[in-house]
Amino acid sequence: MNSSVNVGESLKPLARWLSKHINAPRFLVLMMVVCFLMAWNRGIDLLYGICAIILALLLVSWVMPWWMLRQLRLSRSQVGLAEVGSELQLRYRFAGKPAWYLSVAEQLPNIPELQTHFIAYADANTPVALNYMCAQRGIFTLPKPEVSCGWPFGFIQRRLTLVSEDCQIIVAPKPAVIRRLPAPIQDAQTVDGQESQQIFSGHSDFSGVRDYRPGDSLKSVHWGASARQQNLIVREFHGLDCPRWLVVIDGNSTNNVGTEVSNGVNSSFELGVRIAASLLQFAQQQQKGLTLYIESAQSRQFKVQPGQQSIAEHLQDLAWVAADGTSNYSEAIRAAQQEQGQQAVLITVRVSSQELQLHSPSGHIDIVISEESYRFPMAQYKEGWTTVSQNQLRLDIHQLSDLTRVFSQ
Repeated sequence: MNSSVNVGESLKPLARWLSKHINAPRFLVLMMVVCFLMAWNRGIDLLYGICAIILALLLVSWVMPWWMLRQLRLSRSQVGLAEVGSELQLRYRFAGKPAWYLSVAEQLPNIPELQTHFIAYADANTPVALNYMCAQRGIFTLPKPEVSCGWPFGFIQRRLTLVSEDCQIIVAPKPAVIRRLPAPIQDAQTVDGQESQQIFSGHSDFSGVRDYRPGDSLKSVHWGASARQQNLIVREFHGLDCPRWLVVIDGNSTNNVGTEVSNGVNSSFELGVRIAASLLQFAQQQQKGLTLYIESAQSRQFKVQPGQQSIAEHLQDLAWVAADGTSNYSEAIRAAQQEQGQQAVLITVRVSSQELQLHSPSGHIDIVISEESYRFPMAQYKEGWTTVSQNQLRLDIHQLSDLTRVFSQ
């Protein structure tokens, strides 16, 4: 028993060497040389025939893939919206003669290895959709694809970088699911029991009526109009037309930490953009008003109105933002407050070393990212909500925080 085990162990280096250096074409060449030498020595015509067959097989395996790829052209386009950590779908349209047994390799941003797909048959009339993993937010132009073909026998793969048009892909941030967002100032009840206007809604001047939407309070239902129209109708106030949340993200490059890690994928700005996307999704799902400012070299503004059905366009636009600004964060916040008024709850996202000098009478949610977590990601850091004052809440997070869990605490 021990001797058989020792023999198996001694043969492992030989097996590794053979698997590394001997492939199908080399094996066939070796067989052809052996058959030719035996035929030359013994004068066996059958072995000459075997040599001819092997030689023809090798020639066909070498020429046909080249012939298949010589006139092949393709174009690529993105299908739908791609998010970080999910799949990007590319549609391929081939031009030229039909081709068999193709392998398409793409180099996606921040993924070191090529991502390869096999296509059994491709022609001009049948587009092919392939999925790839996305690891980085942004706008990218893909390099030309590498296509290989092993038709008809698969012994020899011919690789070629195909001539194709540039393909631009848009990868949006992936929102985290926020189930609730605490308000710094709680709603109060009036003496007669009627619901008061929330402090971040400004004033409560009556502006009209509209159809009931899921999530509306029953206290706002206009029962007389509902009875006349046989449909739930609610009263609407001017305060509901104003943004309830004002989010300002710092795009100053000097305040962005972690950029040396994975080309900025794990930077504090990237985490801030993901928080912004999550808040946009939360506002849309909760039918709340929200305005988002990102202060960078090219400042951007995003708005979600109550009852808005989709934020896909906002998520796609977030793929373009970059931490390339020079504006002071406190000044950018004050400018946003002046533009939007003081009626919205302010949400800021900053690193722990930053200091803010601002005043927000309608409430302030201060999201603080631990700067040390980008230097020592595996250490323990403070995480969770803290009440700073009556109208200010603080949320501590770090690089590896689970945003869905932290916001729900």
